Amino acid sequence: MSDQFDKMDKGDFDVSISKANQCIAARDFNCADTHLRAARKLANDSKSKSTLKRAEDASLAEKERIREEERVIAQRQRELEEQEAQLLQAEQRARDADRQAQAEADERENLNNRIAAAGNVYSQTIRAQANVRAAEQARNRQFEKQQAEAARTVANDQRRLAQERSQIESQRQQQQRQAETQRIQLVQAQQETQRAQAVAAETRRTSESKPVREAAPATAAATTTTQKKSNSINTGRDAIRCVSVAREKEDVAFSNTCNIQIFVVWCGDLKYSNKHCGDGPTGNSFYTHSINVMPGDKQYARAIDNYHYAACEGGISFGKDEIQDRADGTFTCVPK
Repeated sequence: MSDQFDKMDKGDFDVSISKANQCIAARDFNCADTHLRAARKLANDSKSKSTLKRAEDASLAEKERIREEERVIAQRQRELEEQEAQLLQAEQRARDADRQAQAEADERENLNNRIAAAGNVYSQTIRAQANVRAAEQARNRQFEKQQAEAARTVANDQRRLAQERSQIESQRQQQQRQAETQRIQLVQAQQETQRAQAVAAETRRTSESKPVREAAPATAAATTTTQKKSNSINTGRDAIRCVSVAREKEDVAFSNTCNIQIFVVWCGDLKYSNKHCGDGPTGNSFYTHSINVMPGDKQYARAIDNYHYAACEGGISFGKDEIQDRADGTFTCVPK
């Protein structure tokens, strides 16, 4: 009889556990708790208690899963609500931005209309001012062109006048040089004539017999004086008579035709020198160049055009202490 009751309890226990598991799977925990209480009363051995424990643990685990799911769902719900709120805020901001943009567009359009209205007047004023400036610039350019042409004309006239003045001055200087050359040559010719006349007179005096013999002491004195001078190479006498002048291309040759040493001084238009007649040493400045010429020898004045010269017996060193010349080309030989 006891075994029969045990079998009945075992069958009821299994039914209660099975229904409890079904209720747990369906998440009907009231149903599951009812069947678990019934099964708990029928669990008499360790096996049934172990089965009961598994069913109870399954119920607890399922309840925990439900709580976790509810927590996740609640979290997701909050997130959705926040996203929805953010979306609503974004939509509101977008609507506000659209309204602001439209207002700004309307304001810009109004401003552009006002600017366009004012710009028409301003542009007309600017164009008028630009036209005035352009006309003024055109007048200025025309005036500058006229001034430049006038300046070129004046410059050409000045150059032409300068050339004419230069030509006139050159001709005047050339005429002066030619006149000076002719004058000096005339003076030299006169001096040569005077010297020739003096020599002739001296010859005539010495050729007279009695007067010369009566004047022998004076003549001797004179002779003594003359010999004293001749003891020095620089006698103080000019030597124009000893100079033979010849043109050799650009040069002038001075030949000594006497049997004594002489020196020649000269000046003129020299090709390779800036010195002209009158540019010699201060106070003795007419002749600018000098050279010694031995008897029968020939020396040159190189690359010279118009020229003047003088000559003295003796020799000359640096400087012009052996001759004194004057501004008109006349000269005096200095004895030493």
